[in-house]
Amino acid sequence: MLRPANNYDDAVSRFRWRVPARYNMGVDVADKHVAAGRGGLPALIYETESGGIERHSFADIARGSNKLANLLLAHGVVPGDRVAILLPQRPETAISHVAIYKAGMIAVPLFTLFGPDALEFRLADSGARALITDTASLEKIAAVRARLPDLACVIVIDGAGNEAGPAIDWREALTSASRRRTQGPMTRPSSSTPRAPPASRKERCMHSACSSGTFPALRCRTSSFRSRAIFSGRRPTGRGLGAYSTSFCPPGITE
Repeated sequence: MLRPANNYDDAVSRFRWRVPARYNMGVDVADKHVAAGRGGLPALIYETESGGIERHSFADIARGSNKLANLLLAHGVVPGDRVAILLPQRPETAISHVAIYKAGMIAVPLFTLFGPDALEFRLADSGARALITDTASLEKIAAVRARLPDLACVIVIDGAGNEAGPAIDWREALTSASRRRTQGPMTRPSSSTPRAPPASRKERCMHSACSSGTFPALRCRTSSFRSRAIFSGRRPTGRGLGAYSTSFCPPGITE
């Protein structure tokens, strides 16, 4: 928050980043409000294609993201792994981002209009271990999944068809998943080292994570910190935060 200033130069000279020693974006956007007694307030209002209105409270987002984070962890996706999101603008898209951040994983948003080749490049280049998508995109994933050895887990939000091989039904799986926030990387700094993706240049890595219009509110902006630090709970270093980013800079790749 900017403090009152007499002019621009005065504002710049007095400005300081106030970055907490421990921070997790997923906890900040949902669980924080629940803990403060605001869980019943609306966090997300969604108009369906048929014109219906869905209202999701902060408690709904916190609970749903906890379940999804636990589901990913139960299927072998670990902190530092990339999780791709191939979804249009809908509540499950937001819940997926929050869950991934809570678990200390890296979100890789993908544009739903990408064809098989574009999807294959981004999924392979980022080394994505999991993909969250819908039945509308399964045909494109089926065309390339055999060439994605790192992709171990596919979660489908509207029914797990077999078009793209083994898949997990979001609704069925989340019914039995724990709603408790997992301890460890969701609340404490992670000491694990993320698997480096096969990309050898930062531009390729940033392109994989950022070239999507799937979730504009969280679209990347190049900055001087490694985003995996802020998502995992560690304090970032560098010139400044810029924007909270969904990018991932692997070890050895700098600005």
